[in-house]
Amino acid sequence: MPQHFSDGGSLARALPGFEARPEQAALADAVEHALATGTHLVAEAGTGVGKSLAYLLPALESGLRVVVATATKALQEQLLRYDVPVAAAALGRSFDVAVVKGRQNYLCRRQLHTFQPFLLADGRDGRAWEAMQSWLDTTATGDRAELEVEPTEALWAELAVGADRCSGRRCPFVGTCFAEAARERAAGADLVIANHALYFAHVAGGGGVLPEHDAVVFDEAHRLEESAASWLGGRVSRVGLRRLALDLERACRDANRALPARQIDRVERAGERLLRTVAPPSGRRRLRDVPAAVALVLIDALGDLADALTGQSEDLDALGRRALGLAAQTEACLEPSSLERVVWAEPDALAWAPVDVAEQLRDRLWDDGPTAILVSATLTTGEDAAFVRRRLGLADARETVVGSPYDYREQSLLYLPRAMPDPIT
Repeated sequence: MPQHFSDGGSLARALPGFEARPEQAALADAVEHALATGTHLVAEAGTGVGKSLAYLLPALESGLRVVVATATKALQEQLLRYDVPVAAAALGRSFDVAVVKGRQNYLCRRQLHTFQPFLLADGRDGRAWEAMQSWLDTTATGDRAELEVEPTEALWAELAVGADRCSGRRCPFVGTCFAEAARERAAGADLVIANHALYFAHVAGGGGVLPEHDAVVFDEAHRLEESAASWLGGRVSRVGLRRLALDLERACRDANRALPARQIDRVERAGERLLRTVAPPSGRRRLRDVPAAVALVLIDALGDLADALTGQSEDLDALGRRALGLAAQTEACLEPSSLERVVWAEPDALAWAPVDVAEQLRDRLWDDGPTAILVSATLTTGEDAAFVRRRLGLADARETVVGSPYDYREQSLLYLPRAMPDPIT
């Protein structure tokens, strides 16, 4: 890698004002070695190192198909618009790069086909619907990010579906599906950019969400445990229960079937009672015990709803399975103190997550998966990243720690407001 990161190297020629940093070159060497040997790597690089270019150049030069998974959309945009073009210029060739998002980010042609705009209750939804008409006729990607007027969540939920609401290969519009087209484009790309949540959805589904790949770079890896816990956990929310009811109304209307109104009403009332019982007015509250009597009413109501939907049609059977999934998530919140999980409540949701994700990550990702490279500015505690590796189940991963090139004594200021309250009080 020295030919790229030295004062007279390819990056200096491609990037005006480039300054060689030994820390960046050291990180790039570690990434190159990890990719060449198939060895997992945990790498901490301080502020100002230039982490993105340090892993992009060896990744693109390796000839491997690499997925870069970030925690934030902002970093995805930075990679696509700035860092990848600079890396390509430094390497002297173009690369096919694809950004893949969750299905809920793409317009669903089936939802659009059966959408009835006269049912919009909110005036803002009507205005947003009118504003997107020309986009609906011309979009080649169906990506929500293209819209000039941001639709409300309620409107977009009528036009898009997540993985739990997708009919998959059974959908009559699968041949023109925007989400499937994005995945097909990614299948031929040299580099795929995604986020942590989508990558874990890929793992949970046994593959298929992302194209086959040789390596994955988890940038912003200090947030990886949180993302993994969310993936391995679950939640029951007011929004989720309401979405189930709305999808049922639409499916029954499209199939000309009678709506199981009594069962739906029972689910909504039981869900409202449970959330009203456990949820705080704001923020999060950890729960040591969830009132079983109240939770069991919701579980029973969801089971009755699933029974009422079974055997009527493929779509209604799928909605019945969703109801049973919500019942299972509710049951998972019972007796948290006796299980290795944490349960908490928010103003409109009850959620749980495992306390320890290490074993599942090791079994489902690290042992037989692609080469993993974890990069962040904050991964070590003390002298090494042993704590993070233990928490993530990466005991055998190599470590690289490079400091920041910044002279903090000369390049930083510390402000102390005179009116700052005493933290003890």
